[in-house]
Parts: sequence; structure tokens; C-alpha cells
Amino acid sequence: MRAILNARSSLRLSNTSFSPQTCLRAIHAERRESARTSCSLHSDAATSKDAGFIPSKLQFFGRKNGRDFSGVCQAKGKKKGGKKGKKKAGSLMTPSAPTVEPWFSTDSIMRLLVLVENYKRATGKFLLEDADIAEIAKDVWQAPFCLLANDFTQSDSPAKATYVNKPFLDCMELNWTDIVGKPAAEMPESVSPLFESWVKSLGAAEKGVIVEGFTAKAKNFEIQEGTAFVLKSPADKPLGQVLIFDKWVYEDGAKGGVGITDPQKIPTEEDIAAAEGLVTEQAQVVRNLKEEKGLTNKDEEVQQAVAVLLERKEKVAELEKLLEEAASE
Repeated sequence: MRAILNARSSLRLSNTSFSPQTCLRAIHAERRESARTSCSLHSDAATSKDAGFIPSKLQFFGRKNGRDFSGVCQAKGKKKGGKKGKKKAGSLMTPSAPTVEPWFSTDSIMRLLVLVENYKRATGKFLLEDADIAEIAKDVWQAPFCLLANDFTQSDSPAKATYVNKPFLDCMELNWTDIVGKPAAEMPESVSPLFESWVKSLGAAEKGVIVEGFTAKAKNFEIQEGTAFVLKSPADKPLGQVLIFDKWVYEDGAKGGVGITDPQKIPTEEDIAAAEGLVTEQAQVVRNLKEEKGLTNKDEEVQQAVAVLLERKEKVAELEKLLEEAASE
């Protein structure tokens, strides 16, 4: 089975410059500024160990400097060979691999390439305008909307989250490990009802349902005008579900959304005045240590008092910033 994923059209790329090596390394390598390339990715399968749809082999076709090119990117297997000598700790033979955050991993990138193509196919709209295929993980991670994906395919096992972006984590006040790789039963109570409602709303993945105007309860607010759809491979094989939203309404009727400050977190003038009073109080503590006890900045007691003073000043700055942002919304 050979399925075609046209990443360029799905991301609405125009005159984007990136090298064949970029495709081979799943968009991680640096783009060569001199290359002007259009590229289509072809996958030999839509399966993977963890997500169920990451291709094991990618074939690319493109055009660079007026010449056609093609190649294959295949997952590495274990190398065969005899035993090697034991490497010593700290040896130059064992350089440490750079740490890659899970939302920027190759698996996440491949997931997102399939996801943006699906969104265009399901809604007829582009998920991101003027997106760069080489920056897809970064663009979706900090996108102006909340995004959650799972692996539900009407199998016997419960659906598990496979991806979530930063705005979603921020509005739920959770971390990546609180959600990704877990079924609803193992998620925090603030998000598990939403997850279950979302999965049930789409029903069997084989139906290819898309729900515009999706609403559901989550934490202390209700999602409004969300979009939920079934995720499919380029060969139309069910892979899971996707939920996207950027607006919600709090229990007291206040409106919220990505980029909008939670009303409960907006400080009052009295809050800021109280925080400033704590700064003044701590500044006096530092002065007393120096003037009455004769201590200096080298003394541990003074250093500890100064550290508290700096923390309180940072708190005031944080409250003032929140108030300013809320006023501009």
C-alpha cells in the first residue's frame, strides 16, 4: 500500500525552501537557503508501535534548481555485528545525545503532518496560515488554539491521548505527562470528562464524523465552537480523533479563550497594593540587618532576606503584567 501525503498543499506552503536532507530527517535538519524545493511525502504504511500511524518508510519526490530528485527515508533497524569493547563512562566514544522534548520529537512531527492534511481534508480550511513545514512542531505547539489528539479506532482498548499542545496544557494547568499516553481513567479530573465526551461524540472512527460547534464541560468552563473530527491515514484508514478549540465560557458566564486571561486570575488594585506592602516590609528587614546588626551582603542572613525581597518584587511585576494584559483584551 502506497499512500500520498502532500504536506506542501496541506500546510499552504508557497516558495518554501528546504533541502532533501530535511525530508530525510523528518524536518529536523537545517534548510539550505539556496535550494528551492517542492516536495511530496509518500509512506509505505500507516503503522507504528505507539501511535498506530507513523510511517516506517517515507519516499520523497521534489524539484531542486530545475532538476527532479527522489529518495527514501527509512526507520533504522538494529545493526548486526560482533561484540564491541565495553565503553568507559565519560569516554569520547559515548557522546551524550541531545535531549528532544516529546512535542518536538520525530513521532510528533510525523503525527502533525498527517493531522494538518486531515484537517484540510475534513474542513476544507487550513489549520495554520503561512506555516513552514520545517517548523510544524513549533507552530502547532504554540498555535493560537488548543489541540488534543487520541488513538481511538473503535478497538477493545480505551482511547489514549497521543498529542496535546501548549495552549491546551496552559488552560488546563497540566503537564504533557499528565495527559499524553493515558486513557481518560488515568487523567486528572479536570480533563477526563472532556476526553470521554469528545470520544463518545464522534462514535466509531469508521464513520468519518466531523463535529463543528463542539461543546463539552472541562475543568471550570465549557468549550464552545470547537471542531472534532476523525483522523485518518492517507489511505483512509482510521487512526484516531482530533479536537481543536480556542473559546470557552466560565461557570460565572465570563468568556475565555486562548490569549484571554482567566478572570479569576486578574488581580485587583488592592491585590497589587498588598503585594507592594510586602515588598516595603521586606526591604525594611534587610535595612535592619545591616544598620542594627552590622551585617553585610556577604552574610548568609542578609542574602536570604534579599532573596525573599526579590521574590516579592517579582510577584508585584507579575500582578501588574496580568492587570495590564487584562485591560488590553
